[in-house]
Amino acid sequence: ERVAAWYRPMVVWGSHRPGQIHCTVGVDNRLGGRLAGECLIGAGRKRLAFLGDTAAPELSERFLGLCDAASAAGLPTPIKFEAHLASDIMAEEIAAHVERIVAEVDGLAAASDLIAMHAVRALADQGVEVPAQISVTGFDDLPLAEQTIPRLTTISQNIAEGARAMVDVLFERIGGANAPSVEMAPALVRRDTA
Repeated sequence: ERVAAWYRPMVVWGSHRPGQIHCTVGVDNRLGGRLAGECLIGAGRKRLAFLGDTAAPELSERFLGLCDAASAAGLPTPIKFEAHLASDIMAEEIAAHVERIVAEVDGLAAASDLIAMHAVRALADQGVEVPAQISVTGFDDLPLAEQTIPRLTTISQNIAEGARAMVDVLFERIGGANAPSVEMAPALVRRDTA
C-alpha cells in the first residue's frame, strides 16, 4: 500500500479489499472456497477441513468460502490445519496432521494444488484411499493437477487469463489511466480426488 501511494503502475496478483490503493488481478477466492466445499458436500462428505495458512489473505478467503458452503449445508465449521506454502516444510507439516485428518475428516479442501498433492501422498502413505475414504480438492489448477494419480479435483484460477489481464492493466496504468482491479470468477475442475 505504501508503494502504491507513489507508484501507481504497480499491479499485483491477489485479492482486492475495500479501500485498497494498489491494483490487483486475481480470482474471487471466497467463491472458490465455496465451490470446493460444495464439491466435497456433493460427494457426500460431512466432516470438512481446510489445509493451509489462513494468515495469508487469499487463503483466509478460501477458508471462509469453505465455511460458507458448510453453513449452507447445515454442517459444522470446518477444521483448520495449518500448512504453509513454503515447499521445504510443507510435506512435514502435512504429515504431522495426517493422523488427525484420518480420524476426523472425510472431505479436505487444500489451499493450493501443491498442498493437496502432498496431502494425497501423505494419505496414501498411510493406506488411505482418495477419494474412497477422504475426498480432496486443490486450488490453482496447475498443469501438474491432471498428471497426479489420482488426478486432482481443483479450483481453476485461469492463470493465463489473469496474466493477460495483469499486462493489460499495467499498460493502462503506465499510460496514466486509473485502471481498476480485476476479479475473475473461479471454476471447479472435476477430476478424480473428489
